[in-house]
This record gives sequence, structure tokens and C-alpha cells, in this order.
Amino acid sequence: MNKTISENVASQICSKLNAVALMLRSMQTLSRNAENESEYEAAAIAVAGLCERSHFIIDACVRKMGDPGFGAYMDDEWGDDTASTLPACPAASQ
Repeated sequence: MNKTISENVASQICSKLNAVALMLRSMQTLSRNAENESEYEAAAIAVAGLCERSHFIIDACVRKMGDPGFGAYMDDEWGDDTASTLPACPAASQ
């Protein structure tokens, strides 16, 4: 079955991911300009949080396509081969 998402949902997801990308660039700049280790660590923690948030955005996209989401594919540890079992992103096929 070929699953698609509406243009509105895709637009919402893309705008959220673009916002995450902009924040990641800001954190990258902060880490490059860190004057001490605690500033660098703060930037690293912020990046980790943003990466986790982007995971939830992508999971929401997968769920809106009618798939059970990443939870159905994860074990206790995220395996390298897990990505190959995930549904293809609709934008990638265009």
C-alpha cells in the first residue's frame, strides 16, 4: 500500500524541521565560539535535545501516514539496520 500525507501536514512537518535545522546551526555556532568547557557542554546538551525533538516530529509524520511509528521498530537499543525497516519518506521518491 502506498501511503501519502496531505500537503498541509507535509508543510507543517517541513517548517518544524526547518526550525530545528536553524536551531542546530545556532548551537553549532555557540559550540565553535565557546569560551570554556561548560559553554561547549551546554551547546552539546541543546543539540541532543533538538535531535530528540526532530525524532518526535518524524515519528508524528510516520504515524499520520497510518504506520505505528518508530516505537513498533525499536528494541531496547536502536540498531543500525532499523532504518532499513522504516517506511520511505514520501518526499524522497519525488
